[in-house]
Amino acid sequence: MKKIAAVALLALAMAVSFNLSGVLAQDEAAPQGVAVVVKGLSVGLLDTFAKDAKEGAGEAYVNINALKVSEIDVNDLAALKGKIVTVLPNAAAAPMLTGKTAGKECSITGKYFKDANVLLVEELTFEGSDDDWGDLDTGKGSGMPVL
Repeated sequence: MKKIAAVALLALAMAVSFNLSGVLAQDEAAPQGVAVVVKGLSVGLLDTFAKDAKEGAGEAYVNINALKVSEIDVNDLAALKGKIVTVLPNAAAAPMLTGKTAGKECSITGKYFKDANVLLVEELTFEGSDDDWGDLDTGKGSGMPVL
């Protein structure tokens, strides 16, 4: 009985160490992005590549935008000019994922992953993004004076 328990314990230890080495290998192989500042036009993915698919797509997918690059600050990536780069979905990229940037010039600071042709947005500015005055509540009881 002790022999079976020892073999089972050894097998468990080997399985755990094998899984841990696999996890560590995945972490080491994680792609590294290149820090960039990219400027360009925000274009709808479905509008650009598959207009026919837009009708059947859910609302969450219809408004997803990508960036058609016009300027990039890394010389090694100059070939991206005129190309379309998709953005990874995160909080900083939310305006591009909800259609707020559609047809507008954008500037993105973030990380570019060349093998996947995707951009991790860290900071996004676009035409009209600094104009939040229209969102202020100036109704009765808001405390804001109506001009």
